[in-house]
Amino acid sequence: MLPWLLVALLGLSVAEVAAHVRIRSAVPAAADHRAAADFVRAGFRPSEAIVAAPDWHDPVVRRQLGDLIGFAAAGRSDLSRFDGLWVVAIRGARAWDEPDAAPDQQREFGGVTVRHYPLTPAPITHDFVATAHDAKVELDQGGDRPPRPCRTVDGRPGPGGGLGKAVIAPARRAVCHDKKKQAFVAPLVMEDLELRPRHCIWQPALGPRPLRVTFDDVPLGQRMVLHGGLYYEHERMREGPPVHVRVLVDGKPRGRMIHEDGDGWVRVEFPTGGRGTGGRGQVSVEVSSKTGRRRGFCWEATTRADAGGAK
Repeated sequence: MLPWLLVALLGLSVAEVAAHVRIRSAVPAAADHRAAADFVRAGFRPSEAIVAAPDWHDPVVRRQLGDLIGFAAAGRSDLSRFDGLWVVAIRGARAWDEPDAAPDQQREFGGVTVRHYPLTPAPITHDFVATAHDAKVELDQGGDRPPRPCRTVDGRPGPGGGLGKAVIAPARRAVCHDKKKQAFVAPLVMEDLELRPRHCIWQPALGPRPLRVTFDDVPLGQRMVLHGGLYYEHERMREGPPVHVRVLVDGKPRGRMIHEDGDGWVRVEFPTGGRGTGGRGQVSVEVSSKTGRRRGFCWEATTRADAGGAK
């Protein structure tokens, strides 16, 4: 019995060493990453996006190319803003939104593969995240009472961050109060249910009375594309009530989203009532829920001049 046990232990040791060698051999050398980054830098344009594949490879790519990866690319909902895409991949992985078409460029640098795709950007007429600081934020008080304006704060970052504490409040934010509850509204980067970063407007539900953000003089285009979701800690247990999002153009309801726990990052599209590139109007986004507990909602949207286009 003892000899067989020794043979088994020896076999296990050999298998572990072999697995270690195989894992180490699959890790691209630092020189491969540097060469791939140099190739991307040589052809990169500010109107393009750089992404990593798989997702967990992002910190390594960011170490080499982080100065070229802005919030819009890192926290993208789609590729509609960009006219080109660079994918820096390892182990044969593909990015989650990588086009199905063949790349126009592909290079191998040891264990690192770089692929480039030309894209056709959507005719975006307005980006709400980019203009979030210009919006008016207020809390509906119901009945005939006027809405309660939220106070703008511009200073030290607020509380948050870490497990159970939601997102970190940025230095510039609108602070809103409803009885004993307090919340803020501001653009930031949030992790969604799949732990993907999303560059969006943090606008949590405080309860049944809507928290409203209003943008004046918006180029309406012809349609609005809205993405939204909950902070991953607030959604993953599937315990909260739905979050209701309503979009009004010049005071008239134009679109809505009802977000259920488990939906993740959701896309909806609806007409704005605008006239292509010429129409302008006031756009309000209202967020509410049955309760304000752990309903940290975040959204991003654009108006677009066409009736179809990039997703």
